[in-house]
Amino acid sequence: MVLLLVIANLASSEIFVDKGGFLKWGLSANPVLAGAEDRLEMKFKTCKQRGLLIYQAGQNQDFFAMGVFNGRIYIEASLSGQLLELFVGDEDNPPVQRNQTHEIVITNMKEHHLGQMRAVIDGNSAPLSLLTDVQPELSFSNANLRGNTYIGGYKDVNDLRLQSDRLYNYPIVCLSYVRVGIPSREVDLKSTTETSGKDVPTCPVCAPPSIATLRSSRAYMKVEADLQPRSGTIISFKFRTKAQNGLLFYFGGPAWLVVYLKDGKAVLRLNTKGSGADESYVSANSFNDGEEQELFIERDANTATMKDRAGNTIALVTFQGEGADAAHSLNVNSLYVGGIENPATDLTTDAKQYIEVTESLRGCMEEFRFVSYSGVPQTANLIDFKTKTMKSREVTFGQCHELDTCLFKECAGVGQVCNLGVCECKPGWSEQTPGANPLVCIDVDECQSNPCQNRGTCFNLENAYRCQCPDQYKGVNCDTERNCFNFPCQNSGTCIEGTSPTPSISGRNCTCPQGYMGVSCEDDVDECRRDNEIDSWCGFEPRGFI
Repeated sequence: MVLLLVIANLASSEIFVDKGGFLKWGLSANPVLAGAEDRLEMKFKTCKQRGLLIYQAGQNQDFFAMGVFNGRIYIEASLSGQLLELFVGDEDNPPVQRNQTHEIVITNMKEHHLGQMRAVIDGNSAPLSLLTDVQPELSFSNANLRGNTYIGGYKDVNDLRLQSDRLYNYPIVCLSYVRVGIPSREVDLKSTTETSGKDVPTCPVCAPPSIATLRSSRAYMKVEADLQPRSGTIISFKFRTKAQNGLLFYFGGPAWLVVYLKDGKAVLRLNTKGSGADESYVSANSFNDGEEQELFIERDANTATMKDRAGNTIALVTFQGEGADAAHSLNVNSLYVGGIENPATDLTTDAKQYIEVTESLRGCMEEFRFVSYSGVPQTANLIDFKTKTMKSREVTFGQCHELDTCLFKECAGVGQVCNLGVCECKPGWSEQTPGANPLVCIDVDECQSNPCQNRGTCFNLENAYRCQCPDQYKGVNCDTERNCFNFPCQNSGTCIEGTSPTPSISGRNCTCPQGYMGVSCEDDVDECRRDNEIDSWCGFEPRGFI
């Protein structure tokens, strides 16, 4: 019996679904999740605080989706055209943490409208927060909710009908089991119609964030990559910048696949031949607002697409140069991220002619993923900048240093600071002439708005001001009466101002000089009294004297 148990434990495994991956079951007469409306159990670990865990497409506009959003379980379902939205878990104490294994049990989802639905996370009852509620019952066997089922991610954003944007992400998840129904039935996670999940003996530890700050227009990272001629390439990454121009990556030499910012727009270029003109496309929207941006680039032979973080296609190019390689594989010799070491020598004559921006990205790059393949597309692997960068210049690894993204000489003016690649006026300073070049910053006079009340005198400081108040008032703006003014201490007592509501005698304390006592030092201490007795000499008049 013990031997059988040991063998069973050794045989157990888990399924790891990386970013861009999924488990898919096609349309079937017996849905994968049949019975989940009565009981749904799931044991998993995620590397992200948001992402899609389960999705089942239905007919027309019906669907069911469940995932993680900001550390809570989020459910969104369209039932007979009515939208159900709810959260599981406390918002102030989110129960789902990255890199931790969690077990969830949800019962009676079909009776959500009757208040019978319950949830338990890691053995603890979890509160339900309904955003919207609908009357139709939820049933995974219902013909209206019978369609393709995804677990751990999704194949293409167009496969989803989500009405909110909370789950348009990959959680990077490790699945121990999914069980449905009463009695419990375990879903065979290996019996998929299509999958990019990997069978692993134990869940891998989530990789720490890979972040790099590119500090100047000469910065670059040359990273390790598969440089063999392949027919497919997938690259994705996050970045932040305010600079209008900057190279995001260059995968090339002599052929090239490159993305850069020009005037804030993202430009995609592809040449699979390695000579002559390439094909390019400029996005309609800008990506240099300083907020976190994410791009996904996928090349299949001589066609490349670029998508934003919501999965919208923002650029598509097909290279059809005369005499292009029939196999459409990409002949390259380097992968540069954020910049190029020496554009004069690292780019071919034709590449230099068409790639307009070779200056480096001034900003932060994060979560760079790359894979090169032939045949079946593969999941892009995360590149650790610290360990996979072969050469670099003007780069800081491990953190985004927003104020370290310009050479000092570029922001040498008074009141200026560099922020994500551009010079700006410091807080408390403003542009003398908005949009002018060069930038000139002037100190903002915070006293101009007359913040000091009750005849207080204002003194302008850098990004601040100070009010000198008359004796009767206190506070940042001299807007509060002083307790010590209204209720002064007597007999030269020292008044200590308190914080209680004013004016109030309890809002201050008096430190009395020797010989006085009381709330306001109003009582004269009788030094002639000792322990409630009168000293024999104090006030004594000897007999015989008049």
